[in-house]
Amino acid sequence: MKKVIKKIIEKLIGEKNTFILKNKLFPLKAIPNEMIIDISGTCNAKCSFCARNYMPNDRKKGFMSEETFRLCIEEAKQAGIKKIRLYSTGEPLLHPQFDLFIKLLKSEFFFIVISTNASLLDKHLESVSLIDIVQFSVEGWDPESYEELRRPLKFSKIYNNILQFNDFLNKNDTPRPKRMIHLLLTKQTELRKYINLWKDLIDEIRVDICYPTNIFKNDFFVSIIPDSLQNKLLDFEEIKGLKICQYPFEVITVSWDGKISLCCLDFAANLELGYMSSGIRNIYYSANFNKIRNEFRTQNLRTCKKCMIFKMISTDDKNKIKNSLLELTKEDVSLKDKIHCDFISLK
Repeated sequence: MKKVIKKIIEKLIGEKNTFILKNKLFPLKAIPNEMIIDISGTCNAKCSFCARNYMPNDRKKGFMSEETFRLCIEEAKQAGIKKIRLYSTGEPLLHPQFDLFIKLLKSEFFFIVISTNASLLDKHLESVSLIDIVQFSVEGWDPESYEELRRPLKFSKIYNNILQFNDFLNKNDTPRPKRMIHLLLTKQTELRKYINLWKDLIDEIRVDICYPTNIFKNDFFVSIIPDSLQNKLLDFEEIKGLKICQYPFEVITVSWDGKISLCCLDFAANLELGYMSSGIRNIYYSANFNKIRNEFRTQNLRTCKKCMIFKMISTDDKNKIKNSLLELTKEDVSLKDKIHCDFISLK
């Protein structure tokens, strides 16, 4: 009900004004309604755009223990959290207890979301079919376009795994997860080829931007462009006006070792916020968390001022993407409901 009311208010006065109103009326209220549990700090891909390339080695590997996972579930229940995201810095399907973790979450009636590169999808078909939203992170439409960004994964394996998953769903009379595919746009992206390849295999195409990499350094976030992506990223400009972010107010992110991250962009969990063993309420009302929230309330940003989410592609790039998508939706009207793009409207 709270989410419905929030959506209505946002529609009436806009997201930014809703943020201001909420924090004037309830300046001390900050209870997470979503938990990110990064069960795997390990990944089997070395994507050129990923912040893992800048993480310390001790943060790049490891799996969440069953004890810590059960603690996360218990804390989420006590906080009234219903939505769990099982991903952040690594590939969740690599976890040796992935199937067990899904069963535990389902037994407690959580709404489950995962994002996966789909390389191990064929080994967990049944468990993944139980998830509410399954997002496939895929940038390519053929081996060359895919494997340039997501080495050493192979396009044919990913494509066939998604086909196999669809066959499994069709053969089993069970509730189907929402299948999404996530595209990070670069200057090299061929939208038409991408959408035409994937449109009949999934329920939703999320068109997003391949941003500069976000890292936490010297007490604040900075954005950098990896050498391998020079001249490949779209052109960016700073977002003007009010800067808002829901993560410090509505989401709690737990790393594989139980350490708390500020958000899914704090890959190395460098900002000291404590461990899940301290309990959600103690963490969420800690001095460091309150400091971040107050920076947003007062708009005197320091910690997050240079975060990549406060950058947007140029107006020219935005118009080119919009025109390309509108052309595709005119050719295939069903794509209007299938393509989701946060930074432009296709309605």
